[in-house]
Amino acid sequence: MTTIHIETDRFFIDGTPTYAGCHFREEPIEGLLLNSRMIQATFDDENPETVHRWAYPDSGTWDAARNVIEALPIYRDHGLLAVTLNFQGGSPEGYSKEQPYPPSAGPLRRTHTLRFGVVCGQRSRWRRRSRPLARA
Repeated sequence: MTTIHIETDRFFIDGTPTYAGCHFREEPIEGLLLNSRMIQATFDDENPETVHRWAYPDSGTWDAARNVIEALPIYRDHGLLAVTLNFQGGSPEGYSKEQPYPPSAGPLRRTHTLRFGVVCGQRSRWRRRSRPLARA
């Protein structure tokens, strides 16, 4: 089993500092934990106008977990040691012309907390989807 620990401000994996002896632009990166924020790893595109764009040829549907889990070894081969799963969601197209959901401008409102309950509640499919990602 892999072990991870922190000493002061340095990360260690199995007792070895991350990126031991490595530099980026002459700056040491030993002990850092480079990661990627994976917004779409737990969410599916629920916009009926765009969901078909992400379908796999073999299944005809998009699978967010499959997409990330299959890519993890490639990320690792390129030096990425961690991913951050996100339950906030996001637009798979960035700033799309058509947005099915209004932006959440302003203070947190009851509708936002209700939406969070749907997304992250015990029975949420997004929450269930995060389990295999966390294990991977």
